[in-house]
Amino acid sequence: MRTAVRSVASRGGGPGLRSAFRYSPKARRGGMTALFLGHVVLFSAFPLAFSMLQPLSRRVHFYLYLAVILLIGGFLGNAYALNLGEGLTVSGGNLCYGAFMMTSVLFVLLERDILVLRHVIRLVVVVDLFNILFSVLVTTTLNAPGVSNPHGTPAALFRQSVPLIVLGGLLIVAELFVLFFWFERVKRWRVPAPFVELAYLLGFVAVLCADGIAFPLIAFGMSPEIVAVVIGGLGGKVLTAAAYAGALLIFMTLWRRRFVQYLEADVFTWRVFLSTSSDLIRTLSENERAQRQAEAVFRSANDGLAVLGADGRVLRANGAFRRLTGAQEAAPAPLFHHAGHVLGLPPRPDESWRGEVRFGAERAAQGILSVTPVPVLGADERTFVCSLTDISEQKRAQEELDHLAMHDPLTDLANRRALDAALRGLAEPVALAILDLDRFKDVNDSFGHVVGDDLLCQVAQRIRSALPEIARAEFFRIGGDEFALLLPGTGEPGLRAAVSALNAVLVPPFTLVNGAAVAMTATWGGSLGRSGRDGDLFARADAALYDVKQGAKGTLGIYQERLTRAAQRRLSLGLRLREALERQMPEDAPPRDGALSVAYQPQIGRDGRLYGLEALARWTDPELGQISPAEFIPLAEDHGLIDRLGRFMLRRACRDGAGWLAAGLDPGRISVNVSALQMRTPGLERRVARVLKETGFPPRALQLELTETVFLGRESEVLPIFEKLKALGVRLAVDDFGTGYSSLSFLPQLPWDTLKIDRSFVALAVGDPRRRALVTSITAMAKGLDLTVIAEGVEAPEQHVMLQEIGCDVFQGFLFARPMPSNAVPAFCAGIGPGDPPALAR
Repeated sequence: MRTAVRSVASRGGGPGLRSAFRYSPKARRGGMTALFLGHVVLFSAFPLAFSMLQPLSRRVHFYLYLAVILLIGGFLGNAYALNLGEGLTVSGGNLCYGAFMMTSVLFVLLERDILVLRHVIRLVVVVDLFNILFSVLVTTTLNAPGVSNPHGTPAALFRQSVPLIVLGGLLIVAELFVLFFWFERVKRWRVPAPFVELAYLLGFVAVLCADGIAFPLIAFGMSPEIVAVVIGGLGGKVLTAAAYAGALLIFMTLWRRRFVQYLEADVFTWRVFLSTSSDLIRTLSENERAQRQAEAVFRSANDGLAVLGADGRVLRANGAFRRLTGAQEAAPAPLFHHAGHVLGLPPRPDESWRGEVRFGAERAAQGILSVTPVPVLGADERTFVCSLTDISEQKRAQEELDHLAMHDPLTDLANRRALDAALRGLAEPVALAILDLDRFKDVNDSFGHVVGDDLLCQVAQRIRSALPEIARAEFFRIGGDEFALLLPGTGEPGLRAAVSALNAVLVPPFTLVNGAAVAMTATWGGSLGRSGRDGDLFARADAALYDVKQGAKGTLGIYQERLTRAAQRRLSLGLRLREALERQMPEDAPPRDGALSVAYQPQIGRDGRLYGLEALARWTDPELGQISPAEFIPLAEDHGLIDRLGRFMLRRACRDGAGWLAAGLDPGRISVNVSALQMRTPGLERRVARVLKETGFPPRALQLELTETVFLGRESEVLPIFEKLKALGVRLAVDDFGTGYSSLSFLPQLPWDTLKIDRSFVALAVGDPRRRALVTSITAMAKGLDLTVIAEGVEAPEQHVMLQEIGCDVFQGFLFARPMPSNAVPAFCAGIGPGDPPALAR
């Protein structure tokens, strides 16, 4: 490249150019100007376009582009020159040289790494070495005998270019060093960016013009002719340098953020640049390495780092510190707030300080600030190193975690953990009430958990909106459908008044997300006293709630001492029931004999013959004796044992029935209850089929009884299960009909065989014409659907007579027989006569 840039012959251009512009001098100058601008635009457009590439691709493009410019520079220098006016000539080589310098500067500014310059210099050396070797090869080739040289190219042209190539390469390296040394010196001034831009551009123009003077004087000597040529061509050098400076100005304007980031980088140590890696390792002391590492950490640390003077002025700050605080160097400002007050810097002149601070716009950001005094060697004044860690995100995350830990995610009410904390923090007397929604389980079983969650949110919203009218009241969701009301400084009258007010809020029906409307009531259990002194207030309120739910639902029960014993009994029974089931119902094994057993209550047909048996769970604890089903069945539901108990009942009933059939006794149909949990557990029909297969009990003799709440609102979900059970040959019965959310639409939709009228209707129907009419209607409807009607709870002859008149098919109750153990069934069957009544045969 330097051959053309420095060639005196290139100043005037070739004859081809002069012959191409034979029209007026003005038109020729306009054409030359357009050609000049075209060169500058072309050479500048590519590096500016490379600026938008990703880092790895950008570096590759820049290195290739620099190599191409170096290679074509020599050709263009010998090819032509542009005569822009009197004494204003620009050669193609000068245009390439300016493009090379502009691209090198742009490359380093983009990368913000002056060590890139080492690779550029290495590239200059490699290309110049190639040009030298190529010149030697061409010279040798042209001097070799027998080589054809039709154009008469002189070998001396290439031989003489070698020293010029060497000189040109050395000058490029020296000028790059001078230019970037000037850049680094300007950065030390710490002046505003516009002044730095101006200084950079002036230095760029000066170095390019100095090159145009130094090269010909060194290459051709100090003769008057050469000096005249240099002075005459200086205008073209200035014009070329200014044109490429314009390209750099475009970069500094359009990519201003990148340019400012380059300026924010620390001043470069040239000894590191000039030394090899091995020299650095050998010569740098441990202190120098530590200082270099500290500088790198200071520049690139995510934490804000700054050095303050004794007067609190910012002497030096990294980019992170300026970004976080908005601080400008040499400008004191109230950057931080601590404990609600402006924090003076330094907080303690003679010792280190560390604390949590707020900073930034409107003090929205939070951080940890450390201030450490550092004496200045040889001076009395001190400087202070500040380290600022932004913990805003951690604080926000911690606040969210704290909120989640103390609040229910569904209703956003405070949770059980928050209630425990509130009780611990109270020294005054308090009233605590636990609310349980009556029949909420029926809503969940009927409409699904999504609808149930919607109901819980509506309940929480209604009660929360009513709380401001109740002084100092706090409301919590403690799990499932249970909530808690805490009233500090309140006695029993205040608690009853608050519960009454909140019950009134729950009176209007709730419209659920699926469009259904339900009316809800709540049962409350309350306790009074001082938290920590009167035992566990929560446990007492829970005991009161359990007690009142057994009888007077929808009311408030206040804790009494006897309830503690009842709660302890429930805990003991729950554990004993679990242990009994684990012993008698091991996984993947037949059921065993033990405390749990099955009793059978006969069902009698209209003709007095045995229709079937209902299997009923019984529990006789070795220590506590007989436990009532009314006590342990709800306990099994509360403790999640009802599914295991149901599977135990099914296996034992089918095993007993198969045994009776093998012994020649026909017990009729055996009915087994199925819980809602069993219906929601996948594979019910597979489990029933497996039990039937293992025991050999015929499917036609098994009848599964389900309450209305198992399938209401879930007909489409349970219908496939029912159809699979029917395909096995099993019969299906609706149990306790009329006690749920009685919707008659499900009766014709599902494949029922039997309808059981609840005992509550039978008990009052004899003396109450309205209830008798209701039982009559239920029976007639079921008969119209071809369903067998079974009446439960038949205990008096007049009930039996009435039910016969109404048209019931089967009767079950103490009037005929009480539930009996399995070993008593054969004698009962022999006495009454087994078999289906002919009218009921299917």
